[in-house]
Amino acid sequence: MLRAISAVQPGARPSPSESIQHLPDGSTILTAKPITCDGFLTYGQVIGVPESGSMLQDQTKPVSANQGSAKKYPSVAAYDTAPQDRHPSETKISIFVSKPRAEVPGQFDIGVMERHPYSSQLFIPMGVKEEEGFRYLVVVGPAGDARPRMEHAEAFLVHGKQGISYSPGTWHAPIVVLGKEDVQFAVVVDTNGNPQDDTEEVEIEGKATVVIP
Repeated sequence: MLRAISAVQPGARPSPSESIQHLPDGSTILTAKPITCDGFLTYGQVIGVPESGSMLQDQTKPVSANQGSAKKYPSVAAYDTAPQDRHPSETKISIFVSKPRAEVPGQFDIGVMERHPYSSQLFIPMGVKEEEGFRYLVVVGPAGDARPRMEHAEAFLVHGKQGISYSPGTWHAPIVVLGKEDVQFAVVVDTNGNPQDDTEEVEIEGKATVVIP
């Protein structure tokens, strides 16, 4: 486990954010913001080179590797499993081909959230570059909530050189690809074939819309 993560209590709820608006009709509007390593620690880790000034910067200093032809950034993210009394699980690597989602330009409605109670889940985009302008949207909620609550949720914009590691139990919406092209993600998660253990999916209460700057 990364040392910096120990400062974040499991299932901790983020402080109230100006990026959340609650309307009189009971609906919620979330404004997506650029992801940072430190800002995402409540929910998991960003898989990428930590930005300058990050809590993780010191422990991920690059070291020479492969006879000097590469730089290795150690411990940028953790992969956790908590099998407890489950049947033996296996680590599965899949490829998701995600289509762009833009039903209404500049916004996205959230209908369901899911979580994996006993395993991290990693999403790593393949074949895309930050300079090409590719972004994707992640919407997350604290693991400590028994069901997803939009007043505790946050929305983040992630660029093409970054992956995501959700901590076990973190509520999250499906990945939302922004742009015009399909994007492949390498996805890693532990599974034992029991739907109750592997994935919990819940329809959210009320309407929730993410505004994408």
